[in-house]
Amino acid sequence: MDEILKNEILKTSDPLITFLSFSERGFFEQQMKVLTPKNINVDSILGIKSFTGKIEVADLENDQFNNSKTYFTSIENFFTFQEDELRNIKNNLNEYNVHMVEVCKHLEQMENGFSRLSQFYSKANLSKDICNVFEQYQIFFKNWKRIQINQTSIIRNKLIEYFKYIKNKGLSLIELIKKQNEVQTDYNKIKEELMNKKEGYWKKMDITKWEMNPMAQIDSALLFRDKNYAFSKMCYQETMVLNNKGDLLGYYYRNNIINIKNVMDSIEKFSVDNLVSFSKEIEPTVTDVVNVWSNLASNL
Repeated sequence: MDEILKNEILKTSDPLITFLSFSERGFFEQQMKVLTPKNINVDSILGIKSFTGKIEVADLENDQFNNSKTYFTSIENFFTFQEDELRNIKNNLNEYNVHMVEVCKHLEQMENGFSRLSQFYSKANLSKDICNVFEQYQIFFKNWKRIQINQTSIIRNKLIEYFKYIKNKGLSLIELIKKQNEVQTDYNKIKEELMNKKEGYWKKMDITKWEMNPMAQIDSALLFRDKNYAFSKMCYQETMVLNNKGDLLGYYYRNNIINIKNVMDSIEKFSVDNLVSFSKEIEPTVTDVVNVWSNLASNL
């Protein structure tokens, strides 16, 4: 148990917590089936808690990726970049909508223009053929305006739905990373102050002021020979506070790796579903376009 609790991955893991919480082996084994990931190999996760602010993930099962590492240090930058690109797309979408409103106004004016020509030629008792041509153009531009309005509405609604989902997912994750960074900053500050204090104690070599744990077994001779050993025994209470802060930081790192994966998975699924839905809604309008042109040709 001591060795397990020294491991930042294991000490905060759901299986360990479940193991310590239930006395019935059968129930524990049942819970383990639910808790054990099917697609995650613990051996493939390296340096899950790193006080440099990096979380390293390497694929050890594939030789060509043995030396590759992915750092989740700039997830805010990732989502900021994504947000900027989505904002650019949205601005273009808004411009597209504005232009399409103008296009539909012009289509309506063209429709009305051919309607007036048809009426003018009809009242003048001129050729019915040319009146029919004007009427067909009138019908065509009326239908073309309807198709443009329908397609624009579908494009706008599906993309806005997509933007909103992506933005909300990104914001939720950024909040988690922000909290992690706050703990990281706090940890670094406490660690720096404590290390400076220990350095001062080491230089003075006054063991009576080293604030060691009175209950611990200490090799007095080794204290003066090994600086690392001495530092591990100095300032017992403050070191415990730092370790607890480090455990909290490890908890955030571990959970944020899971959160990042879950967010990415949900974005991927929603993206596919949204595109499928978009294609199903836009497909009839394309068929409508073909029908409008075919009817125009056949009628003429």
